[in-house]
Amino acid sequence: MRKFAKFVMQMQLDITKIFIMENLEYLTNMVATKRVPVPLEIWAELSRLKEPGQTFGELIEEMIENEKKLRLLKDMKKIEETAEFVEI
Repeated sequence: MRKFAKFVMQMQLDITKIFIMENLEYLTNMVATKRVPVPLEIWAELSRLKEPGQTFGELIEEMIENEKKLRLLKDMKKIEETAEFVEI
């Protein structure tokens, strides 16, 4: 009987490990999910910008990448206009 109980406990541990490994990405995303309160008008604008099938997370990720590119271009333009360059 003792061997059987030990066997069952080991099986339960193995099943738990398998469940965790198979659902690790989902569990990680659940922990990493945050709520960002926005006014109704902003939510409506985001909804209009969102493509069919696109999540709000994907839309925000795209907006962040676009903002980074715009800031880089703005910084480059500012440097071009204000910096003095020398020939190499």
